[in-house]
Amino acid sequence: MSTFHKVSLNEAMITAKGTQSISPVHITILAIEAWF
Repeated sequence: MSTFHKVSLNEAMITAKGTQSISPVHITILAIEAWF
């Protein structure tokens, strides 16, 4: 996993915790990005 994806994933998780709303599509996108 590249640094860019790590940062993106961390920011997405922080945002998700802040809003307390994660859509299944968003989870799928994060999961796919996590593999690349």
